[in-house]
Amino acid sequence: PFRTAPEQRIILDIVGIADPIDPREEYWMGVPNQFSVQTYGEILVVPVYVTEDDFLQVLGRRFPTAVGDFGFNVYVDPSVITAGTVDPTQEALAGLETDVNKSYPRTFVFSRLDLVLEEFETDLTLARVPVYVFISLVFAIVLYFLALITGILGRGQADEVGLMRSRGASVIQVCGVLLLVEGILALAAIAIGPLLAWLIVRFLLLPTFGQLDGGPIQVVLSADMFWIGALGAVLSVAVLTVSAAGRARTGIADAQVGRSRPPAVSFFHRYYLDLVAVLVAGLVWWQFQQRDGFASRALASRGLDVDPVLILGPVLVLFTAALLLMRILPLLVRLAVWLCPPVGSNAVAGPGWASVTLARLTRDPVLPSSLAVLLMLAAALGVFGATFQSSLSRSQSDQTLYRIGGDAVISGTGVTPDLADEVESVPGVRSATPVLRDSVSLVAGHSGVPALLIAADPQAIAQATWFRDDFAGSTLPELASSLLPSSDAPSGDDIGVPFPPGVDRIGLWLDTADLQGRELQADINVWARLADEEGRYRNVSLGGFGGPGEETAPTSSTGWRFMEGELPDRLVASDLQLFLSAIFFSTSSFVKVTAARIHMDAFTIFGPSLPEDGMVLEEFDSLGKWQPLGTTGSIPDSMAIAADAALPPELVAGSEPDEGSSGLAFSWQEPFGGEQRGIHVSPVPLPLPAIGGVGLSEGQSLRIEHGRAAIPIKVVGVSDLFPTVTSFHRPFLLLDIN
Repeated sequence: PFRTAPEQRIILDIVGIADPIDPREEYWMGVPNQFSVQTYGEILVVPVYVTEDDFLQVLGRRFPTAVGDFGFNVYVDPSVITAGTVDPTQEALAGLETDVNKSYPRTFVFSRLDLVLEEFETDLTLARVPVYVFISLVFAIVLYFLALITGILGRGQADEVGLMRSRGASVIQVCGVLLLVEGILALAAIAIGPLLAWLIVRFLLLPTFGQLDGGPIQVVLSADMFWIGALGAVLSVAVLTVSAAGRARTGIADAQVGRSRPPAVSFFHRYYLDLVAVLVAGLVWWQFQQRDGFASRALASRGLDVDPVLILGPVLVLFTAALLLMRILPLLVRLAVWLCPPVGSNAVAGPGWASVTLARLTRDPVLPSSLAVLLMLAAALGVFGATFQSSLSRSQSDQTLYRIGGDAVISGTGVTPDLADEVESVPGVRSATPVLRDSVSLVAGHSGVPALLIAADPQAIAQATWFRDDFAGSTLPELASSLLPSSDAPSGDDIGVPFPPGVDRIGLWLDTADLQGRELQADINVWARLADEEGRYRNVSLGGFGGPGEETAPTSSTGWRFMEGELPDRLVASDLQLFLSAIFFSTSSFVKVTAARIHMDAFTIFGPSLPEDGMVLEEFDSLGKWQPLGTTGSIPDSMAIAADAALPPELVAGSEPDEGSSGLAFSWQEPFGGEQRGIHVSPVPLPLPAIGGVGLSEGQSLRIEHGRAAIPIKVVGVSDLFPTVTSFHRPFLLLDIN
């Protein structure tokens, strides 16, 4: 419990190892970290299971001030929650933590159920939008059809109604006669309409939808269909009743006057409705373009909002087009009459029936224009209905492929780099590539934002992943080509300082005089990063210095000390060529080491085939490709080959002293703590090229923070979206996995 008090250590006997049978089981909420080794800064946390009695009576009695948490996983039966109970469930879930705290103070509730319900409501809202649009179109066309039928009936029955009125019939008698015929038609529609609708849906519409979950969609005649049909018939009869009452008040003279005399109103009174409709349709269309769709997300809410004005936008556009069409068609007819000379004139005339028909249309263009508008509305509804299913299927397919990332994705602990080659050998598989995803921080100056890092093989991912043309201004192969490194394979100097065969131990001389006298709360650990010729890296600890429990003291008063460490058995037994690629330092995140300077020289290797006192690698302080690691501060670290950084000859033990007159001087200005600082040989030029996502711009220079490391990058391409990215609000980066 206390790193500075070894006498308080607790000894545990490990009697077994526990693992989840299926870590993807919903019970573990997707993150079975109760079984995983975790790292917090410099602290390694290993979960250990003990009994409740040992935890409370043994540990609790010995350390009564220790903080402990108890947690329970509660499984909710999802079948209880229905679409109608989503809102009450969300309200109950919001008050769950308050209710639990009344009995168990200082209790926290963590659940993904609220996110699942929110995603369900979002999907339900998005699914309802096209249905609402389709219903609004149908409703508008039905209303227009009723109005058109009413007008046609009124015009057709005007003479008959006028004749009946002239013979002494009252308004009630005339309305009764008109409604008697229309009522009989409504009753016939109630009986035949549901049957006709069932036939159309069953044999015409269902084949276009396919099957759901492997079974056919059932359409059954029910009483609700007849009740809805009766409601529609009642509404139709009500509209016809109002129209019949208006027609019954007119006489035969009024009907003839309305047909023969042109309108005597002003231009503004004739066309102001058209102007208003055009303005409203333009405003709705502009608002639709600004929102990029029917739905919007408010800043203060996590849900989606659907503006009813935007839902009615297509209806308003069709209504405006209908008004304009009714104004344009009479003008076109008049133009045709003007171009077609009348019968009997000296000019070459067309057929007589054409002249008479055009003249008739010019005198009374309302009915033909109304029928043309009805035809236009029906055609628009047919086009929407024909493209609705294909658009919905394409949308669902694109959303699924976006979440998955490709046609097939393999994940789990068994995924290895060699698995891609095995998958590509399967017949029918065109390409496969490993993809690494991790959370990082993007640092520009002193501020950083969380981001998602995606690393993959550029050439393979351009063929294996799913990508849409509107995700970026260029295709994915074009974007991925900007990430490809140079075709030249890295040489030994590009990887690091080469080792001879048979090395099992390494060491390094450090001059830490600049740090002497400082009271550090933790050791500064020294690490050597080794690489093999296949590009695999391994860190080797060379010990630590400077902390309260310092074990390695300076060899001389000048501050020089020798740090050494054993190579892992796997590296010793390997036949691959080894290289020294980096020397870096780390310390606790709670420690801040101010500006200082460390000298490095005489990197020494040991092994059975080497001299007993080791052999100094001369290339260590002469390799010209050393450079400082990227840092998170605004002032970069510095590295130089300097004469005053050389190891004094009298301190070199072994067969051959270091004949060089210089060493490596590493210094930093920003406070040092919680991140790796040192020098390395980069096999690729820095900064690394990357494809940026949300909030990034082409040519932008940034740094990636991951743990205690920082890597400089430069954005060479931008894509608005990318497959396998599920967090739309976070920036993302695509890098070369090599």
